[in-house]
Amino acid sequence: MNEADIINWFMVFLRAGALFAVFPVFASPNYPVQLRIALAAFTSFLIMPMVDNTLPPDMNFLEIFGCMITEVLIGAFLGFMSRMVFYSLEFAGALISTQMGIMMSSDMDPVHHVRTQTPGVVLYLLAGMLFFCLNMHHWILIGFRRSFQLVPVGGAGVSNNLVLEVIHQSTFVFSVAVQIAAPMVAVSFLVTLIFGILGRAIPQMNVFMESFAFRVLGGMIVFGLTVSVMAQYIMNFFNRLPEDFLRIAHLMGAG
Repeated sequence: MNEADIINWFMVFLRAGALFAVFPVFASPNYPVQLRIALAAFTSFLIMPMVDNTLPPDMNFLEIFGCMITEVLIGAFLGFMSRMVFYSLEFAGALISTQMGIMMSSDMDPVHHVRTQTPGVVLYLLAGMLFFCLNMHHWILIGFRRSFQLVPVGGAGVSNNLVLEVIHQSTFVFSVAVQIAAPMVAVSFLVTLIFGILGRAIPQMNVFMESFAFRVLGGMIVFGLTVSVMAQYIMNFFNRLPEDFLRIAHLMGAG
């Protein structure tokens, strides 16, 4: 390998390392940093022969440093787009906990080592299992290889279409979260409505204390019965992830 090939490999390694630093599951604190770096290096060695060296041969240090920053930002941005569905599940878990009345209780997230609501942990683990069962990590790696065709090394840019596409993709975070939490919202509404009527009919009843148990019990039952529906929503979001991944890469290359 000559000097140009080493620089080209290092640029590929930076994009791969930034991708794995934000990529779902691999970004977990449970995943060793050394193994993450080794995986990025191995991936870059496999992909480098298929990547054209588009860097000028007479680049100075500042130009090389600018390309390094650009590649890190590209990889981090592509990894961020891959995590969109996981952000929506965290939001859905917060909505479900609020509607079930268990927002005050929290559990340790085994992935991020932070305190979060239990429904969010369940949904996150469900999404992680579906992510690998559907072989989405293979499609993301294929999309990462194709990203060098759409966004050559050092050739990324920001355009209005890219900003609009990111805003459009961000709306799906809230859409998926509301769709997943919709059954629990309906149960909470029915419980509130029923006990509101009972409170008017029986003024001596402590509506808040009596409805709390029914809201938790009904929410847990509906949550268990609708897990398959939630999994279907997550699968639909995952199925369109490779196309969105390549669309974002294309817009970055067109910028």
